[in-house]
Amino acid sequence: MGITIIEGNLFNTSAGIICHQCNCQGIMGSGVAAEVKKRYPEVFESYRTDFEKGMLKLGYVNFAKNKKGQIIANMCGQDHFGYDNSVYTNYDKLQMCFDSIVKYADENFDSRPVIAFPYLMSCHRGGGDWNIVYKMIEETFKNFEVQIWRLNPQQGCADMYNFNAEETKNKCIQWIRDYFEKNGQGCKAVVGISGGKDSSVTAALCVAALGKDRVFGVLMPSGEQPDIKDSYSVVEFLKIPYAEVNIGKAVAALSEATVTGLGTPLTSQTTTNLPPRITSDLEE
Repeated sequence: MGITIIEGNLFNTSAGIICHQCNCQGIMGSGVAAEVKKRYPEVFESYRTDFEKGMLKLGYVNFAKNKKGQIIANMCGQDHFGYDNSVYTNYDKLQMCFDSIVKYADENFDSRPVIAFPYLMSCHRGGGDWNIVYKMIEETFKNFEVQIWRLNPQQGCADMYNFNAEETKNKCIQWIRDYFEKNGQGCKAVVGISGGKDSSVTAALCVAALGKDRVFGVLMPSGEQPDIKDSYSVVEFLKIPYAEVNIGKAVAALSEATVTGLGTPLTSQTTTNLPPRITSDLEE
């Protein structure tokens, strides 16, 4: 028993159980989760069914059989998702998922199956520390044969998705135009600008679809935030009007109220995730 690192595509494995981390929101929109949805619609359907039943909670695992007879373990190791450098992975709940997989394997297989994971699971998208996650895998599955699949960097994600960036960009632009034509003729798109990839791409697509005069940027630093310069670079490059709303006082007030109400200090994970969650609420 032990861990084997394999260079290649995770979905080429013959392992009995394929594990990956997903969110609790019923969405498989990126990374390995998106590929699971694309390759195995029946697995995504099972995951969505559990979501609609209110079963997708942190620490829960949706076990679904794919068309090849393998079990896909959809592990709810993070509640929400994003690309803002926040830590979404909850290690305690991820450990609960791992324990559930061990129990499932013992109860549903005649002999212990090979278990496969993607390299940097819970880390690349979830913001976790791979050293921690790897150690958790090593300790929990010490009595199993474990594969960790690392996609060849020379192939990259383009090989996995056969991704056409130009075609996808044009489809996004057309979708934005169609949406505003149907739901908001003459209205402006209001975009929260963090300076990160998500908001920058969204703002650029809106400008391409609607024109710079119909896109309004909102910058939301938390107190003194040095990297707010990235947000200014985006709005200046796109030449869109904007406003700055500092959420520092809101973050401080909610932090204080939470500590007072719970009677315990905030964890580092909560402190990291609080500003982007407030930003998301303001955008809505």
